[in-house]
Amino acid sequence: MPPLQTIRRTLLALVQRHNSSLLLIPLRLKLKLMDACPGAEQETELVMKARKFDIVNEMLRLSHSMSLAVLLPKLTRLLVRDAGIEEEDANWAINSWAMAFGLIPFVDESLASAVNDRAAEIQPSKIRLEGHTQYVTSVSFNAQSTHLASSSWDGSVHLWDMNNLPHHAIFAPQPQSVDQVHKERVLNSVAFDAGGGLLAAADNDGSIWLWNTHDGVEAAVLTGHLRSVNCITFSRDNYLLASCSRDYTVCLWDLEQGQQPIWSREFDHMAECVAISPDSKLAALATKGVDILLLDIASGATVRVLQGHSVTVRGVAFTNDGSTLVSVSGDGTVRLWDIDSGCQTRIFNISRAAVQADDDSQEDTGFKLSCVAVSPDGLCIAAGDFDDKVHVWRMNESDSTPFMQLHGHAGIVSSVAFSPDGKWLASSSWDHTICLWDMHSVPHFERH
Repeated sequence: MPPLQTIRRTLLALVQRHNSSLLLIPLRLKLKLMDACPGAEQETELVMKARKFDIVNEMLRLSHSMSLAVLLPKLTRLLVRDAGIEEEDANWAINSWAMAFGLIPFVDESLASAVNDRAAEIQPSKIRLEGHTQYVTSVSFNAQSTHLASSSWDGSVHLWDMNNLPHHAIFAPQPQSVDQVHKERVLNSVAFDAGGGLLAAADNDGSIWLWNTHDGVEAAVLTGHLRSVNCITFSRDNYLLASCSRDYTVCLWDLEQGQQPIWSREFDHMAECVAISPDSKLAALATKGVDILLLDIASGATVRVLQGHSVTVRGVAFTNDGSTLVSVSGDGTVRLWDIDSGCQTRIFNISRAAVQADDDSQEDTGFKLSCVAVSPDGLCIAAGDFDDKVHVWRMNESDSTPFMQLHGHAGIVSSVAFSPDGKWLASSSWDHTICLWDMHSVPHFERH
């Protein structure tokens, strides 16, 4: 049994036997853990640091009066500050104590590892698309599922014909002035409008480029941001376009009214990702802080703050019925939020035991999630990670670990997207490629 699991099981058994009285004698607790878990000195120290800095007492004191979705991330941040440890280690220590006291369900990581081993065996049919010469940053399907767009740091957008792969057209921003002729383009995000006739790409210089998809003619250039645009997305019912930038602003554009934003708001934390609700009433922001902001589309005002993640939120996506928001974070969790109440309704995770680095000399970043998408029928969630995998969960299953782990990339997975007809899951990566996963080739996969 791996040390991480032994520590958690031992801590659970000790708390059940001695209750909180064990906390009064820290040396006794440490000796019992070391005796039961030889070779797990680092994990023992993490557990003891949470005890030393009074974090555990705070957990017991506040757990009856504060939501765990707020309390546990707060305690994680306190432990990072007071003990000077990494956020991921602090998150593990806090969750270990919360499990020991029965505040959250106990995660049997040995079982989770076995589940993930089985998940890795389920591999749908795959098509690899090559053509970009730099990091592929984003993928997006049109509404008809006939075309896939990809953006890249090579400065181009590739428009792939799903009925004639690997045939594709290439769109590239054209210089607007003489001083831009030799300027290197870096495109961070791509999106189709609701009808599929317009394609947008976010540029590192703060511009947003628009093309007509039927002829590739440039339709407009939006220039409301001062720095690199991180993410763009269209609304589903009209020509609204939302964008977020490294200048800490979020803009909303109505393309029928012109090329100036309807509103622009500056925030304390840079937004990594933006999504518009299906009814076009809300925008969700994934921020460099740990919060998710819900904005009123009409005014840009913040209507709700969702708290639960302990590390930077990397991606957000609405379900098709608009009732739920899905988020992913560097804390390795996928969280579901009820839009009406703002309450967290579910947490999905990846077992640490299933996360392995390709190079032991490098930091293990596989536990951190980078992007998210929800299937059209609302039954599946896909998330990419900072290693090279795509994880897929079934939302209607009690198991919180993935039922599929897709292996096809050799670098960070930067974006995932389901086709509107539900057949394809596309993933892009820093390995310069796109993978198309045929979800209908998976046995017993729901099709609607």
